[in-house]
Amino acid sequence: MNNFLGRYKKIIEQINIASFFLLLLSLALPWCFTQPLFAIWLITWFLECRWLKKKNIHFGKHTIPILLLCGFVAWEALSLLWTIDREQGILELQKHLPIYAVLLVALFGVNKYYQSHQTKVALILGCLLAIFGYCMIIYWYRVQNTLPISLNQFNFWSMFGNGPIGEIKHRSHLCIILLIAFLFSFDVYQYYSKQYSTKLIGSVISVIDIIFITTIILTGSRTAMLLLPILLIILFLKFYQGRWKKIITCSIVVGIITLFCLGTNYNDRLSTVKNDLLHLHQNGLESISSTKEPRLQIYSCALHHWNEFGFWGVGYGGSEKEMMNLFAKDGLTNCLAKQYGIHNRYLKVWMEMGPIALLFMLFILIGSAFFHTGQVRKNVAYICIVFGWSMLTENVLTMIGALYIFFTLITLVQIEQHEQDLQRLDHP
Repeated sequence: MNNFLGRYKKIIEQINIASFFLLLLSLALPWCFTQPLFAIWLITWFLECRWLKKKNIHFGKHTIPILLLCGFVAWEALSLLWTIDREQGILELQKHLPIYAVLLVALFGVNKYYQSHQTKVALILGCLLAIFGYCMIIYWYRVQNTLPISLNQFNFWSMFGNGPIGEIKHRSHLCIILLIAFLFSFDVYQYYSKQYSTKLIGSVISVIDIIFITTIILTGSRTAMLLLPILLIILFLKFYQGRWKKIITCSIVVGIITLFCLGTNYNDRLSTVKNDLLHLHQNGLESISSTKEPRLQIYSCALHHWNEFGFWGVGYGGSEKEMMNLFAKDGLTNCLAKQYGIHNRYLKVWMEMGPIALLFMLFILIGSAFFHTGQVRKNVAYICIVFGWSMLTENVLTMIGALYIFFTLITLVQIEQHEQDLQRLDHP
C-alpha cells in the first residue's frame, strides 16, 4: 500500500510540474491554449493532497497580498447587491474566483520539483517560441496573400498587434508577458553566469532581450512602448554602479526621447495620439469630442461625471451600462455607437465600487512588494509596475487572457519566495 501511494505521489507531482512548465510556455500564446493547462495544473495540485497536511502550511507576510486580493474579490461579489448590471457583474466575477485556488497554493506550497530559475527559463522560452510562431503565421499570410479585407491596415510597424496576430492575441496581453520575460532575463543571467561563461550567457541574454524589445515595438502597443524606456532606465540605475552613471543615464533618456519623437512619424497609433494632443493644445478641452483617439473622449466623459457614481459606485459590472448613459448625455455618438467600455482599470473600480475600493486596490498594487523579501521583492515590484501601467489604458484584470498571466505570475513569485525562505533557513 505504501509503495502504491509513493508511486502515485511521484507520478502526480511529475504531472503537476510538467503542466506548470507547459502553462508558462503558453502564456504568450492565445489564452485558449493556457486555459486547459491552468485547469490541469490546479487539478493535479489538488490531487497531490498537500492541503491535507498541516506541516505544509507556509504562512508569512508574502501571503498577505493574496489575502487582500481575495478580500477585494469578495468586495466585488458584495457590490453585486446594488449593481445596475448583475449579469455582467457575475460574468466578470467568475473570472476572478481562481484567486482563491492560488491562495491555497501559496499557503500549502508546491512539490520538490519546482525551481524558480527553471520556471523563469520556461517563461522566456515560451515567449521566444510564441514570437517564432507568430512570425511564421505572418509569413504564411504574406506568401499566400490571404489577409482578410478587415485587416488591410496590416503594416510592418504593428505586425504583431494588427493583422493576423492581432486577431488571435491582444497586443497588451502579449506585451505584458514579454515585458515580464525581459525583466526576468536578468535573474536568469545572474543565476547561470555563476556556472557558465559570463560572456556566453551575456551574449545569449542580450540577443533574447533584443528580440523581446523589437517585438514589443512592433506590436504597436503605445502603453508598452512608453513603459519600456522607463524600465530600461530603472534596470540601468540598478545594475550599473560606475561613476559615469548619471551621464550615461541622461544620454539614454535623450536617445529614447529622440527615438520616440521619430517613431511618431512611422507608427500610426503614436501619430494619432500626437496629433490629438496637438489638437487639444490648440483648441482646448472643449474640442475633445472631435479627436480620433476614443480613450481621450472616454476618460473625459467619465471624469466629467465623477460625482454621479456615488460613494459605493454603480455596482460591479455596471461600468459599461453606465458609460452608455454618459455617452448619451454628452452627445458622444461615436463612442455610443461602438459601445466603448471604460478602458481604464482605475476609473472602472472607482465607477463601480467607489473611492474606497480604488484606494484599497492602489494599496495592494503599491504595497505588495513590501510584503516580500530579497530578490522576490524586486520581481513583485516589476510585476506591479507592468500591470499597474497597463491598467491605465486597458481593463486587463477583467480580460481572461491577462488574468491567466496574472494568476500564474502570482504563483511563480510565491514559489520563489518559499524557495528563498528555505535557503535562508539552511544558510542562516
